[in-house]
Amino acid sequence: MSLPTASPAAPAASLDHLAADTLFYLGPLGTYSHAVAQSLNARRSRPFALEPCVSITACAARAAQAGQLALLPYENSSFGPVGETNAVLVRQERLYVVAEAIRAVRHSLLCSPATLERLTAGRGGTATDAEMAAGLSEIFSHEQPIGQCRGFLGRLSARRTPVESTGMAAEKAAAGAPGCAAIASAHCAEKMGLVVLREGIQDRDDNETRFLLCTSEAPPLPTAQRSRALLAVQCRHPAPGEPGLLHVCLAHLAASDAVLRRISLDPDYASVQLAPDGGAAPGHGEWNRRYFIELEAASGEALAQVLAETQRASQESSAAGQTRLVGLWRI
Repeated sequence: MSLPTASPAAPAASLDHLAADTLFYLGPLGTYSHAVAQSLNARRSRPFALEPCVSITACAARAAQAGQLALLPYENSSFGPVGETNAVLVRQERLYVVAEAIRAVRHSLLCSPATLERLTAGRGGTATDAEMAAGLSEIFSHEQPIGQCRGFLGRLSARRTPVESTGMAAEKAAAGAPGCAAIASAHCAEKMGLVVLREGIQDRDDNETRFLLCTSEAPPLPTAQRSRALLAVQCRHPAPGEPGLLHVCLAHLAASDAVLRRISLDPDYASVQLAPDGGAAPGHGEWNRRYFIELEAASGEALAQVLAETQRASQESSAAGQTRLVGLWRI
């Protein structure tokens, strides 16, 4: 999928219409989420109070509990959806997307001064590829940066250890034994007292991550501005001859003026049986699939009408499952 071009961390629209005063993000200081959160404040007349969290799930939970905002990394242009965020959007039924932001992501390989000294045998300067391959034993990062740097990492024999965030990875590299390194931003190196072994180690120079701003409040009333929406569709695998709920929704959307921007399968689906009302029931049964459908239209009013008609069509059909509005935001 090709993400729309945008300047680093630039939100698609002003955030002054959001009533929240606190923004929870994936910490600690120095993560990409922290950088995005800081730049979002530049688009507010009254800056958010920024609160770091230890995980994406914790961000969503704290925002939902406090009635505030959570900044969640949603998808990357080269490594796809962020699995934990997808799971949160499915499980947190009181969480709605109300805005988005896109950031260009450039990864660096960081290590402690002690590790650099070990790699270079005390000669100083930059470590060579051969020295890194021989001397690095473990590399920490979030699973997304690890996936975005597969080409570079393929030249090293070090163990790859996923952690909650790039900031946590930098902390582990700073505190770990010589031979540890982290994939994070160069800015993280300054905050943690690390040195940069290599910059720009991501597989693609056009690497970008899209972030969603979510809150427990229902999306604001539709406006005349161009808008996007996210719809979750949970459905049972249809029997032969049945249209299936996904087919019903897509057929209705195809006849509307809305643009289908993205459709994806939730990677964290469960094999469960559907109850007669379309909800999940315990026990073994037909496989249950969850999809996310992202739409765009010329105005929020038009998009809201399309969504209402699509949900009505799904309810009137005989297909088992349910649809739920996950977000509606202006761009």
